[in-house]
Amino acid sequence: MWIFLNDKFVDRKEAVVSVFDHGYLYGDGIYETLRAYAGRIFMLQQHLARLRRSGRLIGLDLPIPEKDWPALLRMLDRRGIKYAQ
Repeated sequence: MWIFLNDKFVDRKEAVVSVFDHGYLYGDGIYETLRAYAGRIFMLQQHLARLRRSGRLIGLDLPIPEKDWPALLRMLDRRGIKYAQ
């Protein structure tokens, strides 16, 4: 399992969050999961819209600008990830 943390993909064993992280301390945060089938992300635009809306509702700025999502998703393709849940 790969996790995108601090601007890079890391193995789940390397994915750690500081005890001083605002989300950890106060329990606020948002997430969205993506599924991929045969190299295509299922309902990508709907997922991203829901993520943006969730952030807006709790006053959280997304750390990844919308313009950077295509490059981020290409990283998945370069890793050979064709199926994801």
